[in-house]
Amino acid sequence: MRLLLGLTFIVVFFAACSAHGAPVVPTVSGSGVKPQVWEEGPIPEQWQFFPVAVGVPDQSAAWLVADRNRHVWVGLEYMDLLQECLVSQLQEFNFSGTELSMTAAPGCDNVIENEIIGSDGETVYGAFGDRIIGYGPMAGTFHNAYQVNRMAQGPNKDLYFTCYCPGYIVRLRNWTPAFYHYPKTDTAQNVAIDNDNRVWVVLSGNLARLNPNDSHFTIYPFRVSATQLLVGPDDNLWFVSRGVLSRITTGTSTPALTRFALPVASTTGFLTTGPDGNLWLEYQPNGTGSNSGGLLQVTTDGKVVNKYVCPVSACNPANYDGLSFGITAASDGNIWFVWSGGITGDLFFDPYSGIVVFVRLSIDVVPSSVAFTAAGATQALRVSETNYSGAWTATSTARSVAKVLSVSGGTVRVQAVSHGQARIIITDAKTNYVGIPVTVP
Repeated sequence: MRLLLGLTFIVVFFAACSAHGAPVVPTVSGSGVKPQVWEEGPIPEQWQFFPVAVGVPDQSAAWLVADRNRHVWVGLEYMDLLQECLVSQLQEFNFSGTELSMTAAPGCDNVIENEIIGSDGETVYGAFGDRIIGYGPMAGTFHNAYQVNRMAQGPNKDLYFTCYCPGYIVRLRNWTPAFYHYPKTDTAQNVAIDNDNRVWVVLSGNLARLNPNDSHFTIYPFRVSATQLLVGPDDNLWFVSRGVLSRITTGTSTPALTRFALPVASTTGFLTTGPDGNLWLEYQPNGTGSNSGGLLQVTTDGKVVNKYVCPVSACNPANYDGLSFGITAASDGNIWFVWSGGITGDLFFDPYSGIVVFVRLSIDVVPSSVAFTAAGATQALRVSETNYSGAWTATSTARSVAKVLSVSGGTVRVQAVSHGQARIIITDAKTNYVGIPVTVP
């Protein structure tokens, strides 16, 4: 029996990050993968787990993004006992896992379908049922006639979304809609916008490119079945499904598809670009309750650099296989993802949904990104690391866009060269590194 009680929101956080012994690193012959596996016990300092709970039944965490202001936003779904319906909203945290704010719930049965960070790095967009809500500098609301599916925003700040609707996708420019129609027999799933504002859509499982000027869809013979379509650090499209990572090159008139086998049987479908310029993606548990999944670090040429196994005590504290619903690389240099564990659908308080943080490094760089105003301009990056005072090295991933002028102490001076995007990779003598994104108009 459901008791109609006043809702009391209880948010419990803890960071079990006590030091553990040296990791056990088994050898995997011929694979190039170096798994890092910890024994059971206290959570190693490389991993942190922050439970997220609102004190009501059927609560779970879904989706996660990080803004440039050192905050993380997590989507929450829970049963509202007063209204007897499912409610979704966004929760804001700082990098210590402390709650900062919670958005107003957009009404009953508006399940959170998607969450993205805007191209300004500050506005957070949530898709709740048939409406999109923006929080931050570009705040606004749009009520669609059908349930929203996926969203994407390009450098020009146009927001596109697909929906469970008959034959169109939508562009929002300053919250004013424009509709682009395709055959009603098709369905639109994912959408992505690359750094040249090209709009890519998955129509009935095939990749398509939309020309917003004439509303024409160009269909390519690539089958895409994935939870997320990511524009990677190389400006190509990436997606992962069933243990296979796929890349579609987009910089030529004829896109090409390349598939890379992964050393795991199953993946969640979520991936992100890390601060090191590599792809980071999640893989799923083995279904027995003894393995809680983890992360893969993959280069843009498809090479798996590392496989990190998340301790059961961090990703699977109830000894139930959890499911991950979002991953992001935050400006602290770490990889954050949400985890929903416990017993799905049980009408009891579930304390096993939460945020998992893979603490990759302790380097801090100010500013965390650089947007030059013109070629020839320079910028000083101030870099520091906890308990480190040694030398630094810095390189550019695209010297034709931006170059490193000098490295002196904790100061890296960078100069804009020509239009484009690059990353400044800063490394300490302990091989920790961070990639600072740079754009030149």
